[in-house]
Amino acid sequence: MIRPTLHAGVAFLLAAAWSTFAMAQESSEPDITASIVSVTGEPNAAQKEEIDAYAMYWVESLTSDDPSAVIRGRQRLQEKMRSRTPAPSAQFKIAYSAYVGRALMEAMNAESPLVRINAMIVAAELQNSVVLNMVKNSLGDANPAVRFLAAKAVERISQWPVVPPEADMRGLLFDMHEAYKDEQDSHVKSQIIAGLPHIHLDDAEVVAMQIFSERVDELIGNPNLDLSADRDALLAIYTKWVRDVAASPPKESLNRLAVAAFNYLYLSANLNAQGRVPASRRPQFVKMAELAEDVLVWAAKSRNYSSYPASFKKQIVPPINNWLDALLKAEDWRTLLIDTTKFGIAPAQLRQ
Repeated sequence: MIRPTLHAGVAFLLAAAWSTFAMAQESSEPDITASIVSVTGEPNAAQKEEIDAYAMYWVESLTSDDPSAVIRGRQRLQEKMRSRTPAPSAQFKIAYSAYVGRALMEAMNAESPLVRINAMIVAAELQNSVVLNMVKNSLGDANPAVRFLAAKAVERISQWPVVPPEADMRGLLFDMHEAYKDEQDSHVKSQIIAGLPHIHLDDAEVVAMQIFSERVDELIGNPNLDLSADRDALLAIYTKWVRDVAASPPKESLNRLAVAAFNYLYLSANLNAQGRVPASRRPQFVKMAELAEDVLVWAAKSRNYSSYPASFKKQIVPPINNWLDALLKAEDWRTLLIDTTKFGIAPAQLRQ
């Protein structure tokens, strides 16, 4: 009866000692004073030094060979941008992003995929132009998770209080397009598509339409690909025009959008009519076809055309699933779109 008591006592002492050691270690870790996180003006030299020390310490942790240290480094670097008590001020975010971003650059060259993945997660939280370089370099990373996170980071850039210069955003758009051409992973390709509407340049719409065209060809070959990113991107561009343009949009923009909508409509109707769409993907094709019709009707109304094909929406939902009706309506839309007295779209731009 004595031995268990001794074991229990030793275990208690070891646990207490470890707890004391852990608390001492945690208390020795650098932190940033709450008043600096909520600073209302540009941080002074001493405050910047504290931010820099914090950034360097936790980036070093993130680049460690110890996986648990990597995760902890990432968490501590993220938490300052996400803090609620106190909430980080705009001035703090700018300074913090600069110091952390500078320290993170080397992490993106780490041999360990775990380090690069976590570094990209942190980079997505920052609001500094160094993130653009990280995204550019990481879009070509050997690890698909890093490439995915780099493409996803683009969505955050449009939310920065100060958007990067147009030349930088144009460079990012070029990098995204080139990355899409070379990408083999379908998840990464979908995330690149999802990121394009967040690059607020007219050229981004042009690139998106080019990618939509390539994407339709891919879906013809593999109807099992995820269509949700395509729909979200098309919806974002369509919504932008409906919301931001009081008058009729320029003919070129309207035609590009109409071409993309038609091709997705024809794709959805044709593949489903042939029975080539897996059951798990059918709801996505229904949603895409419905959106495509909305875009086409809006485009026709924007041109003041009162006569256009009747809706097929009620025909394609279960249990009816009459995709042949949608296919016939798509052909009616084709006739309208190529009519030189109306849209005047070149027939070669429309899938068949």
